[in-house]
Amino acid sequence: MEKVTSYKTTDGYLFETEDEATKHQADLDFTEWYLKNPVPGNFVGTSVDVVVFKEYLTNNADKLRYLIEG
Repeated sequence: MEKVTSYKTTDGYLFETEDEATKHQADLDFTEWYLKNPVPGNFVGTSVDVVVFKEYLTNNADKLRYLIEG
């Protein structure tokens, strides 16, 4: 018999490695945060899609760090 370890995220998914689970959980946490703090869209009552916003932040991470940190 062999002991098996897995990592479970808050949405119930199981991962073989802690790194995979941590990345997935970070995505869940970001989405949860964003839904409480959405970026307004072009029209009243709309917001930028969370996937689009995350992609924008990821693609512009270096520039955003420079603007924030100086």
